[in-house]
Amino acid sequence: MTDTMRAVVLDAPGPASALTIRALPIPTAAPGWVLIRVKAFGLNRSELHTRLGLAQGVTFPRVLGIEAVGVVARCPGGEFPAGQQVAAMMGGMGRVFDGGYAEYTCVPASQVIAFRSELDWSTLGAVPEMLQTSYAAASGDAVIPIDHVYRFDEIVEAHTAMEAGTAAGKLVVIT
Repeated sequence: MTDTMRAVVLDAPGPASALTIRALPIPTAAPGWVLIRVKAFGLNRSELHTRLGLAQGVTFPRVLGIEAVGVVARCPGGEFPAGQQVAAMMGGMGRVFDGGYAEYTCVPASQVIAFRSELDWSTLGAVPEMLQTSYAAASGDAVIPIDHVYRFDEIVEAHTAMEAGTAAGKLVVIT
C-alpha cells in the first residue's frame, strides 16, 4: 500500500467546481476506528447541502461522503478482520471527519457494519443510505397523515420501504 490516496476534497462551500480530486495521506486507524478501502459510495442530497454550505457542523477542508462500502484494510482494535466486506454511513462521515469520497476512509468501529455479498460494488454502494432512508420512512412512531406520500425514485428502494414498514407493523400502500 502506498502512503497516499485520491480523494474528492471541498475546501469551502461553493459550486460543483469547488470539488477537487487530490492526493492525501491515507488515514491512520487508531484503536476503535476502522480503515476501509472504499470500493463504492453513494451520492446523496446530503453532500449537495454540505457543498452549498447548508449542513451544520461541517469543518473545511473536508472529504465528503456520508456512506461507503468496501473492505477492512486495518482495524487496530480487532473488531473486524482485514478483508471483511463492510459498510459505514452517517455518524459524522463527510462532516465531522472525512467521508467516503476517497480511496480510503477511517470511521469509528461502532458505525461499521460487516456483511458478505457477491453483488458488484457499484450496486452495493447504493445500499447503506437506501436502507437507512427506507427504514426511517417505515419505522417512525409518528402518525403519518393519509395525504403524506414518500416518493421513492427506484423500485428497489420502494420495495425495501415496503418490507421495513410491514415488519414494523405499519400499513403500507404502494401505487
